[in-house]
Amino acid sequence: MTWAFALLWFLMLPGIGCFFLKQRDCPVVYQLLAGWVLGSAIVGFIFLVISQLGMLANLQVFGFTGLLLVMGILGWRRVLSNSTPSIWTHGQNYWNSLDGWNRTWLGIIFVITLILFFDALTPPRAGDAMRYHLAQMEDLVRNNGFVFRPYYHYNFPLYYSYLSTPVYFVSGGAGVKLFNFYVLGVVAALTYGLGRISGLKRPLLPVLGILLTPGIFRAATTPNNDLGVLAFGLAGILLLQGFLRVRKESLIFLAYVSLGFAVGIKYQSILFLPWYLWLTWVALNRKIDRSALRRLIAWGCICIAIPAPFFLRNYLNTGVPDFPMHLDLFGAPKDFLYESMNHYSLSLVGEHDIRTTWRAVSRLVTSKVTIPTMWLFFALGVYAFFRKGRDAAGLYLLFGIISQLILWWVIQPRLYGRFVNYMVPQVMVVAFLGFQFIDGERLRRLAIAVGVASAAIASAILIFYSIGFMQYHIDGDVDRYHEFTWFYDEYQWMDENLSEDAKVLIVVWSGHTYYMPREYLRADPSHSGLIDWRQLDSQELYDLMEELELEYVFYQDRDWGDSVGGREMSSVMNRFALREDVETVWRRDIQLGKSRMMGQMLDANVWLLRRISNHETEEADPIETGSGIGPRSEGESLTSQ
Repeated sequence: MTWAFALLWFLMLPGIGCFFLKQRDCPVVYQLLAGWVLGSAIVGFIFLVISQLGMLANLQVFGFTGLLLVMGILGWRRVLSNSTPSIWTHGQNYWNSLDGWNRTWLGIIFVITLILFFDALTPPRAGDAMRYHLAQMEDLVRNNGFVFRPYYHYNFPLYYSYLSTPVYFVSGGAGVKLFNFYVLGVVAALTYGLGRISGLKRPLLPVLGILLTPGIFRAATTPNNDLGVLAFGLAGILLLQGFLRVRKESLIFLAYVSLGFAVGIKYQSILFLPWYLWLTWVALNRKIDRSALRRLIAWGCICIAIPAPFFLRNYLNTGVPDFPMHLDLFGAPKDFLYESMNHYSLSLVGEHDIRTTWRAVSRLVTSKVTIPTMWLFFALGVYAFFRKGRDAAGLYLLFGIISQLILWWVIQPRLYGRFVNYMVPQVMVVAFLGFQFIDGERLRRLAIAVGVASAAIASAILIFYSIGFMQYHIDGDVDRYHEFTWFYDEYQWMDENLSEDAKVLIVVWSGHTYYMPREYLRADPSHSGLIDWRQLDSQELYDLMEELELEYVFYQDRDWGDSVGGREMSSVMNRFALREDVETVWRRDIQLGKSRMMGQMLDANVWLLRRISNHETEEADPIETGSGIGPRSEGESLTSQ
């Protein structure tokens, strides 16, 4: 059962950490939080090493998984036996402390979580997962470890992928999708903690808020690493704040382990750094003497050392530690790989000018991935913080949010909308503090009406978003479920008709390849630096494919003019298709999904070409081709059925 093993592995992570920790005099919540951080770091590093050694195979993976499961069980035994009162008693006491309204919120949270669980309990199909989250995991498994690929997305840090490696070996991408959903539970617990520490009377409300936030519930039901950034970025924040309560310096150490692990999941986790440094300064009694400086340097070294293997790997492969970012800073050679990667990066970063900033802020405030009125109540919360004065809780929530926004703008003035996910929990807490600050019966009623309307809109969006998933649970129609999954039918055809040892060169927009059933290399100039199309003719392409043992080309015929070398590639591919030693297996007019919720499609044309080997005779024709033979004739839409 896919969901059961994913849940078991998720629950074992804090147990593994607690196996190595001795925090008996800490509150149980800090024991589990510390265990979550340390256990995840240990697991991620183990599978990183196995992958880099080229040993990511069944024997090694299941061997280490079995050992780690034993450690996890023993770790949980230690926590449960040393917990006074017991965790069960803690739960009973918490339930008894809730009034009617809080129990209502808890019930609504349960219903929403159940809906999201069934959304996650479906085959993966999200674009980012098809492009690299799951596509790269499949590449790791096929090659028994990491192999350098000159693709834009394949050289980012991979701790979150390594964290779910055993799940992928047991149940594939569907298991990883569920594992990621369970991490939502950590994010919800951390959000509750932020609200409670900040003095919210009803800290369950921000939890309800994040569950209704489109960007968050989408992140929870697709394989991606956004929740990982939140789960470890915020875990360290609460560990730092926890030091003020229990005065155990190991919590500060583990906080920087958490930040380092978060950076090893996604570069954008660095947005939490100013907040960490501020809380560390507070923990050091707002003074930096020689002893404090030594400790701070040690914690910083730990934080850097954890993601360092990825920086070292990238430096050895490309000369740029954080490839594909900051290519100029590290003096990357100005070759095709540089130009294609830099071209895409610049389209995401933007310029530090008034026009770009204004547009970025406007898009951020009106973003479809957030609840419409979140920023309105956040503004009230900011006002409340300034009225209240110094943060007695020692969390410095407002400083954390503002520092994240400023650093985000410095790094990426365009403010790429999806990254707002990394601030939603803390912004939601401040927003509800703003709501709590409202005085006057009329204003409060108005605020309640606005809040209820926002929640109703968000709930409607969630239901609309979930319809396709629920339809799949009802009818089990895989083809209908994947109607918007790019190239799914084409890959199914290849699985049924190409030989097992066939190798394919894939040149399609955005590089969706997770369901590609054969070995392949990607050469789309928008996201891959594999082939410099500007220096190539059809004969050289033929020779290169022969050298790389590539028999087929899966090509999307589109306007590639917005990519470096795109026009030259189109010309080369047209000439290549006309060669006598190249046959056209099929050409198809298809439709690619643009928006599932809106039912929007894009027209596309794709080709499957076969390179005829010099050793073959002219009569050899293992697949009858050239006339659109296949599940659909030439020009037939993939969605017409």
